Amino acid sequence: MIDVKELTQNVIDGTEDPLMALSILKGLQNEIKSCIAEVEPSAIAEAEKYEKTFEHKGLKIELRQGRKVWNFKNLPEWQKAEKAKIDCEEQYKAAYSNFEKGLSAVKQDGEVLELPEVTYGKPSIIIKNK
Repeated sequence: MIDVKELTQNVIDGTEDPLMALSILKGLQNEIKSCIAEVEPSAIAEAEKYEKTFEHKGLKIELRQGRKVWNFKNLPEWQKAEKAKIDCEEQYKAAYSNFEKGLSAVKQDGEVLELPEVTYGKPSIIIKNK
């Protein structure tokens, strides 16, 4: 069994290759996610035998129902509004792209467009076995 805390500390100390450590940790993460997906349905079925909140072998367990999810995609009014929103977003993305190229961001009638705020997410690293 891999001691993940020791592995992490070794990376911090500079005695372990961080790329290899990340590969190992991501592999463990995938294994754990897979195992949870297999065990969770049985655990939910077991929890349903008890009250909503209960204690079991020193653990406090609460079974929560799934959240309510709304889907408006079948509504013509929503579809029209969504298309208008997408068209608006595309117009401002194009304006920003033009601005980055040193071009003006203007509508056909000559009105200068305000530019959207743009932020970038954190970088990510993908590691695959050969």
